[in-house]
Amino acid sequence: MKSIRHKALIGILILFLLGSLIPQSSAQTVYQTYFWITETNMKLTAIRTTGDLTLDHVQLSEIIVGGQGNLTLLDGFYGEILCNYSIPAASSFNVLEVGNLDADAFNEIVAGSQDEMLVVALDYNTSSGKLVKLWEKNYNITHAQITDLTGDSSNEVLISDSLGNLTVFNKDGVLIWTKNLSTPIDYFQCLDFSQDGKIDRILVLMESYVALLNTSGAVEWQAELISKPLNGVVGDVQGTSELELIVKTQNVTNCFTQNGTLLWNSSSYSSSSQGLLLYNSSESQKFEILISGNTGSYLLNGSDGSIIRNYLSNSSVTCIAIGKIFGDTYDYLIMGDRNKNITIWTMEPVNGAVVQFINITLSDSVVDIILQDMNADGIPDIVTASSNGTVYVIGVPWFIDFNWLLIGIGIGCIVIVISIVILLKTKSSPSKTTGFHIK
Repeated sequence: MKSIRHKALIGILILFLLGSLIPQSSAQTVYQTYFWITETNMKLTAIRTTGDLTLDHVQLSEIIVGGQGNLTLLDGFYGEILCNYSIPAASSFNVLEVGNLDADAFNEIVAGSQDEMLVVALDYNTSSGKLVKLWEKNYNITHAQITDLTGDSSNEVLISDSLGNLTVFNKDGVLIWTKNLSTPIDYFQCLDFSQDGKIDRILVLMESYVALLNTSGAVEWQAELISKPLNGVVGDVQGTSELELIVKTQNVTNCFTQNGTLLWNSSSYSSSSQGLLLYNSSESQKFEILISGNTGSYLLNGSDGSIIRNYLSNSSVTCIAIGKIFGDTYDYLIMGDRNKNITIWTMEPVNGAVVQFINITLSDSVVDIILQDMNADGIPDIVTASSNGTVYVIGVPWFIDFNWLLIGIGIGCIVIVISIVILLKTKSSPSKTTGFHIK
């Protein structure tokens, strides 16, 4: 019997010895994987997350994509196509925005087709499982935003069009105001200069001009640019606690004061995408400026527009995002390009240089990149699509820490062995039961 006990104890010691030889945290190797991939069978131009619309047991966001002939709503957890909203197949949805129009618990969708001269506001009906039209308008729409322009805590719909009109509708599609700038409006941005969570200015981008409007549509200033403007953002890039206006164009980035005074132009580059973000590095107390270009992305110094570092690409960059996508405390750059690639970079240099961490290949040019937690693990995931119609959710999968698994196995083995030893000891003890005699 002692021999059995000794063998059991030796077995436990061997188990822990083997556990110490296994590489530590092997299951904690952080990597990206596809949660799901869905084919929509249409060319795509836009993708947005909607928040949870379906009232199912999985409280995660759905995804809406727009493209040739259709808006398609997908379940965010499984990737299943829930419904479509269709227009003639020869036309495409070129504008797609999501926001709350009726102050309930669910977002609405505003989409537009310049081909069809159509702007439509939609709601998802959980009973029918369909996208239901709330209202529609006829405009050569170029861009839309859903935001509170009037300060009444209710969102409005602001649209621009190719005839130079900037137009605001309330939640029911009733006209609030319209402003004509006499030249096609390609894009606009609603801005918060006061940093109080309320929109107070509208940056309007035209073919060769940029204009700043107040929320009633009055023009405060206008400036001519040397190349076509693509995007704009507000932030403290000079380190003076005053907010500057950064306008990215096809060839240079411009820094303006709030009253329209030009502070600097960056060195020239070539770009065809709207990619523009502010970034606060570990070495700076002010924002730096990240822009996408035709040969990569560039981080600019907010003081003078000089290039701090490059993130190079073999093709034109279509979209950029910055986030803690591995659950780390530091940021990564996620960069999509026309050559089907999503590349992930360290934002900060490692051993003196930025490092391309991962390359993910899609089936076509990358349409957009949205960072959102799609599996409720607290880590942002990548929501993206390729222009040929494939939608992807990519992120860090659920995993079990292998070290804790080993500890659990070890504890379980100890409990089992002790139980066996006690059982054997009990069986080897003399019987103490009382005997009965039949008389």
